[in-house]
Amino acid sequence: MLTVLRKPTPSGAMVLELAGTLTLGNSCQELEWEVDNLLKEGSKKIVFDLTKLTRVDSAGIGIIVRTSGKVRVGGGDFRAAGATGQVQEIVTLTRIDSIVDFYTDVQKAVEAAAGAGA
Repeated sequence: MLTVLRKPTPSGAMVLELAGTLTLGNSCQELEWEVDNLLKEGSKKIVFDLTKLTRVDSAGIGIIVRTSGKVRVGGGDFRAAGATGQVQEIVTLTRIDSIVDFYTDVQKAVEAAAGAGA
């Protein structure tokens, strides 16, 4: 099960805190819908906080990559941060960090998004 919590920042970036598991099924679809809603609402700078994410599978990796693409196509900026444990291992093994900007620290990801031109 995945829990998504919106955390707006003073810089205008929207942090989505992901907690639980991001795996095949409803969690991936719900996260994609959440990002779609943010884009419709005008959010251009989105950061996934993965600090509380405990497990991710190939579907979860796919949704992170797809979300990154959607945000960028929409003229925005996407970052992810805080991956640890199994999640960090999967990020490293799949090399999605060569496609998506990953940060160890959520605050650094927010600062980078705030400094982006979007």
